Amino acid sequence: MQRRRRWRIITGAAALALLAALQPAAAQKLPALHAQSDRVTVSGLSSGAFMAVQVAVAHAARVSGVGVFAGGPYYCVGINASRAEGVCMQGDPGADGSIRDAERLAKLGLIDATRHLRAQRAWLLAGAADRTVVTTVVRSAADFHRHYNAAGVRFEEQPGLGHGLPTPAQGVACDATAPPFINRCGVDRVADMLAALEAGSLAAGGAVPAGRLIAFDQSEFVGH
Repeated sequence: MQRRRRWRIITGAAALALLAALQPAAAQKLPALHAQSDRVTVSGLSSGAFMAVQVAVAHAARVSGVGVFAGGPYYCVGINASRAEGVCMQGDPGADGSIRDAERLAKLGLIDATRHLRAQRAWLLAGAADRTVVTTVVRSAADFHRHYNAAGVRFEEQPGLGHGLPTPAQGVACDATAPPFINRCGVDRVADMLAALEAGSLAAGGAVPAGRLIAFDQSEFVGH
């Protein structure tokens, strides 16, 4: 009995040690990154692309560019949740409703004035083989941004791309719609996007900058 109790204590201690080893490193305070506040861009894929558009429009005074991979126009769903997986993903929502909503919300002071969108660049990509967020949805987002800055918008359809982020050589097949939604298509469209949003100041296909991933404490940025 005594031996069994000691064994339980030992195995319990080992389990705690293993759990401790598997825990992520403690979050640290975000260091100063010397970011340029006048060159903030936001981008995303799928739901992340929808969110990127919302952020870019709502904070247009601070966001200089938006990158959209398989995303739709501003405020597409609105207060009608049934549109989320309907017209906003599978249909043709158009841009007119989004323009009206942006103007209305700006006049109420709930988002930044839409005049800031006249200087904002937008780069948008639809997958020709994407059946999750169809091309007409992404084109509607492009039309929304063209309304404010036609010269600053670039919309393309990637041949053979399913629902995913196209890369030169990583991920699933180009026409797949499957985790991790990173598709090997032989092209670096992320580099193309960054180059467009930075007005050509970034060379597509350039060297990957050195860096590291860090976990940081977000509490200082969240209101209590």
